[in-house]
Amino acid sequence: MLLFLCLLRVAFTTFPAMAGETAGTGFGDAKALFVFARGGDSIDLDPLTMEDAESAKVCFQVCEPLVRISFTPAGQVLPQLTPWLASSWDVSPDGRTWTFFLRDGVLFHDATPFNAEAVLFNLRRGADSGLWHYDFEKMEALDICTVRLRLSIPVTPFLFLSSLPLMISPETARKKGEAFLREHPVGTGPFRFTEWRKQEYILLERFDDYWGDKARMDGVLFRLIESPLERLQALRSGDIDAFDGVTPEVLQRMTPRDREHLRLFSQPGMNVGFLTMDTRHKPFDDPRVRRAVAMAIDKKRLVTEVFRGLGIPAENMVPPNSFAFAPELRALPHDPARARALLVQAGLENGFDTELNVLPIPRPYMPDGDGVAARIREDLDRVGIRVTLVRKNWAEYLDDSYNHRYPLFLDGWIGTTGDPDDFLHALFRSDSVDNLSRYENDDYDRFVIGARRSWDPEERFIAYFRAQQLLRNEVPVVPLAHGYNLALARKNVEGFRLYATGEYRFSEISLTIPSRAEAHTSAPPDLSGTTVTLPKEEKDE
Repeated sequence: MLLFLCLLRVAFTTFPAMAGETAGTGFGDAKALFVFARGGDSIDLDPLTMEDAESAKVCFQVCEPLVRISFTPAGQVLPQLTPWLASSWDVSPDGRTWTFFLRDGVLFHDATPFNAEAVLFNLRRGADSGLWHYDFEKMEALDICTVRLRLSIPVTPFLFLSSLPLMISPETARKKGEAFLREHPVGTGPFRFTEWRKQEYILLERFDDYWGDKARMDGVLFRLIESPLERLQALRSGDIDAFDGVTPEVLQRMTPRDREHLRLFSQPGMNVGFLTMDTRHKPFDDPRVRRAVAMAIDKKRLVTEVFRGLGIPAENMVPPNSFAFAPELRALPHDPARARALLVQAGLENGFDTELNVLPIPRPYMPDGDGVAARIREDLDRVGIRVTLVRKNWAEYLDDSYNHRYPLFLDGWIGTTGDPDDFLHALFRSDSVDNLSRYENDDYDRFVIGARRSWDPEERFIAYFRAQQLLRNEVPVVPLAHGYNLALARKNVEGFRLYATGEYRFSEISLTIPSRAEAHTSAPPDLSGTTVTLPKEEKDE
């Protein structure tokens, strides 16, 4: 077992040799680690079943897809894909037959080969899980490096390719079982999983037999530090190299000295924060009550007071950097008088009592769940809806949300493919596992299913527009805000980037040791391309 030492560190974290280890094995020697702090622990490291962003941060370092999303230099999604474990692919004119040509010489972390049979294992695993909405007529290996898939219906090419699963080792899955993968992922990525001490840290080690460019660091240490201000202090002291979950309070606490030694990364995220209402839980089964909730909430005040420059009010569930965003499709207006009238129409002239499950950790789409919940409670109380706030830890919050234990809960979503399907299909299709509002509408399902089958961008836009009209009218959720992706890093961190989808690529990172003179002449935080508001004395002139 590795000894986790809370050591002061300037540029590198070191782990002492373990008893019985020889030089060059594991982390027996002092190794250069990139230490990244976050506000919540991972829940499930199996890339097929993971549902939370904290787990995805780790999985994307360990496991890889056949095809990877491309980004602009500013980190926004491009409508094109990059060959990854598949070096190329072909698609038939009818959009149903896909042939993938795989890279040769790729190894999983257990030293078994990545090949056509491994791809088929992962695809069948996904299809058998019921978590996908793709129907395969046939899957076959044409040879060791070629896979052919036949779909029962055509699917939009970008959507299909970008949503293919991250690959895990069939050998490990068969020998160790599904439960093992949830805590010990085995992929082909630039880092391999080493250790998970829950509620403390996850340690990854560079995979020296990686097929592509080797990671620049010997490993990555994901540290759990729940308090944003404690993360800031750890960054100042050199205990960590970077952290996300940057809140307005953190930015307010930054000093001129912080500006000399730290760098702020920021960009518009592909995300949305929202209030979910369980449409099977009375009285939220009545659309009039849901509309009353939406019209009671003052989103402008909420974003101004809580986000403080780190987000914009949401008009609908699709963020502005998506091609399906329709500016003319406006959210229900803030109108408390109309909200009270709707409650009277629903037979609730005396209001009612309810409970709200609070998002417990900062997320790009909701940097302060407590602040958001407090203002929603105030707004709803003004129209007669009396809200009790429920606050638990990250794991309990997720468990409660997916098991529908509370009628209201704060939620959010990050689009990992950049496609509107990732929001509108995943969150609201009747049989989707992520449809936590339990919204059901046959017309809605028809629109989003049709959009994912179409190859015509205009046809897809129209289908998504109609789907969003239904959401606006029936209000299973209240879209609240679209937030900025934010992270703080020490100035000696090189290669750190933010991507709109929330993905991190830590293999590109390296650390330098700046001289004392350089540390005192470095530039202020890079705030280009964002409207983040810092205290007046910290703004660039």
